[in-house]
Amino acid sequence: MFNFDAKQDYTLISVTSAHFDVKMAENLMQSCVQLSEKEGPNFIVDFSACQTLDAEVGAFLETIHNLCYNENQSFVCTGFNDALLQQLKAQQLHFSINITPSFIEAEDIVRMENLERDLLNGLDE
Repeated sequence: MFNFDAKQDYTLISVTSAHFDVKMAENLMQSCVQLSEKEGPNFIVDFSACQTLDAEVGAFLETIHNLCYNENQSFVCTGFNDALLQQLKAQQLHFSINITPSFIEAEDIVRMENLERDLLNGLDE
């Protein structure tokens, strides 16, 4: 279902299934909550292996994104094929969650958001 790889600034979660359903989305949400307590607060989810997803998955991704951002964490999705990207755009999710075409761009978002949080925390002191 998922492979996890803890990096310095984030945890990479790779979807290993060709179909991503609601149950997997629930498991992803639980994993992010658990990992944020242990590993690190930022997540990149790679959907490169995924060919299809349930329509309801978008709402879960938005919920996970919001949970992470409420805790000053980053959540970035990458690797969607064109059909899946169009499906998410039809739900207008590209306006509410971080979706990148490449893994490098996902890493850049995590780094930039870390920098932003560091700068904002410095202003609070």
